Amino acid sequence: MRKRQPWTNISLSLTCRKHEKREQNMKQITTFTKNYVNALFQGKVGKPGPGDCWYCAMHTVEDNKPLGEAINSPSHLREHVRQRYYVPSLLWNAISTFPVSKVAKWTLGGLWGICEPFTGFEVLVKSQLRSSLRRYLKKHLSKR
Repeated sequence: MRKRQPWTNISLSLTCRKHEKREQNMKQITTFTKNYVNALFQGKVGKPGPGDCWYCAMHTVEDNKPLGEAINSPSHLREHVRQRYYVPSLLWNAISTFPVSKVAKWTLGGLWGICEPFTGFEVLVKSQLRSSLRRYLKKHLSKR
């Protein structure tokens, strides 16, 4: 049996730590998205407005990207997850990047008081909104 080089143990250890950290981040994102959507359906997340996170709410003129994306700074997204800071513009950016069905958009409009409430598809809508938000956060937080 061939003897391992001393540096392979170090690289294997670093790889395991990176994997563990990535898994921990994914669990945090999943928990955040579940709690965010539950808070949304409980009426705790209002419609987009002046109280939103500026990095999520403000968009560039050239390509209409959220400011946080435009300056390539996902640190504010990490803070949203860490502090459980649920702002409506974050969800809006997520469904703009990873679209949901018209039923989900209509339900969201009803929750935000923009249009007549659309009921009966809560399980489907929650699933789609969670998925969109989770994909959006994973996309931007896995870069670093």
